[in-house]
Amino acid sequence: MVARLSKMGRQIEQDSEIARLHHREMRVQWLIFHEDIYYQWKQKLLDDEIYRSWLADLEDVVQKHNLEV
Repeated sequence: MVARLSKMGRQIEQDSEIARLHHREMRVQWLIFHEDIYYQWKQKLLDDEIYRSWLADLEDVVQKHNLEV
């Protein structure tokens, strides 16, 4: 999914309005997913090691890709 977001993010200027809205919705859903991971970790439902791997993924994607919603 991240690869698709990245590819779409690079060509967004050329896409139709529907494609841009689709890309935006994918970003929103991806961020909600990470919000849920954070919530589970805070509720002690995820081990720290597992959470850290998700956090590293989130930080990497935020650093490398435009997630402006």
